[in-house]
Amino acid sequence: MIKLDAQIDELQRMVGEDEEITVTASDADLLEAAIRATKKLYEDEQENVLGRVSVKLAEFARAFGLTDLVSARLAGNTRLDVVMKGGTKTFTGCTDGEKTRLKIAAALALIHVAEESGIGRHPGVLLIDSVGSHEVINEDVSEIVTGLAGLTAVLPSIQIFLAGIKNDAILEHVPCANVVQDRDDGYLW
Repeated sequence: MIKLDAQIDELQRMVGEDEEITVTASDADLLEAAIRATKKLYEDEQENVLGRVSVKLAEFARAFGLTDLVSARLAGNTRLDVVMKGGTKTFTGCTDGEKTRLKIAAALALIHVAEESGIGRHPGVLLIDSVGSHEVINEDVSEIVTGLAGLTAVLPSIQIFLAGIKNDAILEHVPCANVVQDRDDGYLW
């Protein structure tokens, strides 16, 4: 009985003072209290992690040229709310160029927070395909590549590969020694 009382006391501390756990003959009540405590701990930790990811996501997106971005909030249901200087919108309401920057920023923010927390493992390679496709103009590509080049101090363990068609905006920021142009058709890595 002493062990059961100690477990109940521990659950009460985890749940908080507002919610009292009473001992009954039923194990179902105790189990329900444990489930509530576990759910609260999970939700609190999820909110903490997603908050840190959201801050990094906004920081990275601004480094990629999304200068009007005030903040971003990633929710547990994968919803991304974006606050720009002109107002709030969801990810689906963003332009294609904004979406590209936000996707890259979100992936890197998740990796950064996971590494910083010592959880999860990433293989250290990120492949970005067609950063210069129809959704972004050369100026945007240049800002994205400049932002990616500046990440070496923040994410030194990540190697980023850009794949696409020959693009002067990319070639201006990537040293020739780091460019592989496989064929004469303009594709490069």
